[in-house]
Amino acid sequence: KHFKAKKPQNTKLKITANKSKDFYTNALKENPLLYKIESSIFDAELQSFLKEKQQVSELELKGTDKAVVDVSTSGTNSLSIHNSNIDKIVLNSYMQSLSLFGDFSTLKEIVCPFEGELLNLCLYDFNSGFLKFKGLHNLRELRIFSDKNYCVDIAEIANTFPNLEFLMINGKNASLRNIEALVKFQHLESVWLSNLYNFDSFVKKTEMPNLSSITLWSVPKVVADKVKKKFKGIDELDIKQVRTDEWIKANLDNPLRNWDGRDGTKPSVAKKAMKAYTDAYKKLSANKDKDEALNILKNFIAIFNEIDKKHHIDTLEREEIWDAFNMLGELTSLTIKEKEDIFEDLRDF
Repeated sequence: KHFKAKKPQNTKLKITANKSKDFYTNALKENPLLYKIESSIFDAELQSFLKEKQQVSELELKGTDKAVVDVSTSGTNSLSIHNSNIDKIVLNSYMQSLSLFGDFSTLKEIVCPFEGELLNLCLYDFNSGFLKFKGLHNLRELRIFSDKNYCVDIAEIANTFPNLEFLMINGKNASLRNIEALVKFQHLESVWLSNLYNFDSFVKKTEMPNLSSITLWSVPKVVADKVKKKFKGIDELDIKQVRTDEWIKANLDNPLRNWDGRDGTKPSVAKKAMKAYTDAYKKLSANKDKDEALNILKNFIAIFNEIDKKHHIDTLEREEIWDAFNMLGELTSLTIKEKEDIFEDLRDF
């Protein structure tokens, strides 16, 4: 009855500075369903709270300056760490997911039960040269997210995680290097490569005895053609949005490029959306007048209002349009608030 009367709703606690033991005790009383913590510090009081209150299963650390992050006594099963110059991470036996954001090249060791065999590791903003740590020799699942102008080196990954069974790399236009090193993953069952360029080959089927699933989205056409031929008859083969050299040269910088070839999006709609960005970018790059820039941005939104009348713009597409609009807005003198107001006031989708 007491629990119901409290009508608990908040499940997340945000911490921006060192707190006392009483703070954590009161926070739990006020939010009995608390199981998420987002913190920019990792001090003794927080560690003690995590140890005493095993219900906290998700921990997100943003910018902690600690050399060692030790959650071995906590009940946390999901840990995220952003932009930290840490040397060592110590995990508990409950850990299911570890996510690292930004430059983690200072990391030397991850202590994990079974050397990571039961762990799902996600690396965000990944660049070649980040993998300098030991401790996850038996890792089975790895997901990598990289950005344009970054490089993802398969050989580097294979040297650190030789026992992978599942590998996903979403490059966001990153370069892929040493694709032939896939043969080092003799346990690899599934590989997913998307938005990756600057490679033109793939391994042979005979070199990958356990590989039964291949997903290729938005990769060079020459690679897609080779995989279709070499891996004909494989259990799962998903290839779409193949890109010619001409397409890559023309659209690599277009934030709406993924509309081209997407299921449920007509080629004419994708072409119109991509052209709207390209035209607006050219005009804004050559324009210094604020009023004219405002008109260009308004026209950009108007095009998508027209698109929405025949092609319903969903949540993902709306977010992509906002990202594109925001990038265009960076070419102007408009403030963030002004850009947000324009976008929200004028869009019908």
